Amino acid sequence: MNRRRFVANLFSLGVLPAINGTLAREALRGQARPQLPPPLKQLGADCGLRVGAAVRKSQLQGLPDFSSFFASNFNLLTPEREMKWSALHPAPDRYDFADADFLVNFAQTNNIAVHGHNLCWYTGNPAWLTSMLRKDNAKRILQDHIRTVMTHFKGTIDSWDVVNEAVGVGFNRPDGLNGGPWMDMLGPEYIDIAFITAAEVDPQPLRILNINNVEHDNPDSVKARQATINLVTRLLKNRVPIQAVALESHVDAWRPIDEAALALFLRTLRDLGVKVLVTEFDVNDSKISGDIAARDRAVADYYRKYISAFYSVAGTPNRMILWSPTDKDNWMNYMHDAPRWQRDDGDKTHRPGIFDENMHPKESFFALASAIRSICRS
Repeated sequence: MNRRRFVANLFSLGVLPAINGTLAREALRGQARPQLPPPLKQLGADCGLRVGAAVRKSQLQGLPDFSSFFASNFNLLTPEREMKWSALHPAPDRYDFADADFLVNFAQTNNIAVHGHNLCWYTGNPAWLTSMLRKDNAKRILQDHIRTVMTHFKGTIDSWDVVNEAVGVGFNRPDGLNGGPWMDMLGPEYIDIAFITAAEVDPQPLRILNINNVEHDNPDSVKARQATINLVTRLLKNRVPIQAVALESHVDAWRPIDEAALALFLRTLRDLGVKVLVTEFDVNDSKISGDIAARDRAVADYYRKYISAFYSVAGTPNRMILWSPTDKDNWMNYMHDAPRWQRDDGDKTHRPGIFDENMHPKESFFALASAIRSICRS
């Protein structure tokens, strides 16, 4: 096999580091011999850190080389859509586990752990739920769903987002919690019910409260951080079996991390006795101007800064999950109507991944690999 074919094959597998186009061209011309990096999961193994990513069945089936890329780099998998209520519970008396089972089987075949996402959310629910949910049946419906889903997957799930996005300022509640059907029918106790039921059905998976919008330096993040502390304090006081708080860090590359506030927030959670994790990490480049190289550089810089800020306080938890491992078919490309994801230049594509749309590693891949090395050595 000649050099050109050899290097091209490495690219197709998502193995060869390509910080920029110059490195790729030099490699193809034989002018440089880049050192191949270890897979991300191998780097994390040095300190017991599982490195994971969200994935859809359609990506594993439809993107060339994606399944081999995923299995090579990650040892933790989050179903992006396939375990949400709308996918698993399409009718009041019917469950559909086919797509979720596909992902679990893929994970088991490749020795990959599974992070379940999610058992309860204020949105992302099937239409039937809203139409039939009442105060006198809401608790039973929530418990039945959790029992059915957790029983089906018992023994295959490493951790669960038991309640997703419980905290938020959009509903303008004094307690800082999100509204939605469960809040309307059960009040804040729906969170207690979900965690208690999950622990009863299967006590083995880590039970997580997934939160968002706590990283930036703005009033909403300030409110979300305090609401989270208040909620976790109440749950623990009432002996609700929550074990971890996970950050759903869909961060914006143009907004600075409030490092001091984030550090205080993470220390407070740790002092309360819960683990702190990152379960949904990617970087939005919508408001970054310039060419692709400039956008990729900004995303990579944010990877470095965020991971450093988080793990300098959180220590080395045993899970870290990316939400957009590749630019190909990433979720931000479908957010055209939301100003936060609109670009001034009209480009409707986003570049949050550590691999590009052709499964070639980007500068953010190296930033992540370097950050994992650093936290494992600290």
